[in-house]
Amino acid sequence: MTRLSQEDIDWILSQTKQPDHKYYELGTSPEEVAEEREFYRSLCESYDSHWEEFSRFQDWVRGEYSTKGFVEVDDDFLARRASCKALIEEEWDKMFEGFSDADFGEDTDLQGDDVDDSYLYAERKFT
Repeated sequence: MTRLSQEDIDWILSQTKQPDHKYYELGTSPEEVAEEREFYRSLCESYDSHWEEFSRFQDWVRGEYSTKGFVEVDDDFLARRASCKALIEEEWDKMFEGFSDADFGEDTDLQGDDVDDSYLYAERKFT
């Protein structure tokens, strides 16, 4: 078992659900609009599903922290988190291949190094 850092605990406990997403109609034809609406609907459902899982994890962390003053996780959790983080970074790099921060404005960080959202994808069940 490994204790989560205070930084990890603070990040987990500070997360809040984002407001409901809206469908954006970007297509020019009825078919494109329908495709995009389905895509955004699917995206929102996925977000809601991940949020439900994360919320259970967050509740578990809050309970452990308030009871013990620390949170311990097993090696499997750490391995899943590292694997998910690597996958996210790999996919992020593919998505923005050929772009630079300058392509999106001065304040843009394409690497997203300041955000660790791998907890959302750690696939651990908490009761």
